Amino acid sequence: MKKFPYYIRLSIILLILLSPIPAFQIGWYFWGQKNGLLFAFCYGIVAVTFACYKFYLDNWRDED
Repeated sequence: MKKFPYYIRLSIILLILLSPIPAFQIGWYFWGQKNGLLFAFCYGIVAVTFACYKFYLDNWRDED
């Protein structure tokens, strides 16, 4: 499979790493402050793990 261009790969990683912020806002709105924060932390762990997987194991950190 052909890789995306480097700037698109970095943009995807950036979006994944910034996605816990809206997850926190949505969780706060629907479940309140305490549970929204817990949801954001749990989501953030998954998001950072996936971003690290793509960055290092799928070798997205190197330019083509």
